[in-house]
Amino acid sequence: MNNNKRKHIAALCLFAAACLCILASCAENTSKDCFICGNSRTKKFTTSNGTARYYCKSCYSKCAFCGEKAKSSYTNLLDFHIFVCSKHKQL
Repeated sequence: MNNNKRKHIAALCLFAAACLCILASCAENTSKDCFICGNSRTKKFTTSNGTARYYCKSCYSKCAFCGEKAKSSYTNLLDFHIFVCSKHKQL
């Protein structure tokens, strides 16, 4: 009986951890408009100057130069993000 109780507690802890992970990932999506295209369901990015900018998935997942999958971003002189693939990150 004691062993079954431990299994139930362990399963409950795993379930609670999974729920927290799901909630944390959903918290990144906001209802603010995308800084580039104006779509909603955005993710918050902070520029190097500390300004909060919001971008939708279609804007932050594509390279600004070639359209391939973006791997990283940088803040340009106009204080907004440029999302780039690994090829264009070197430039």
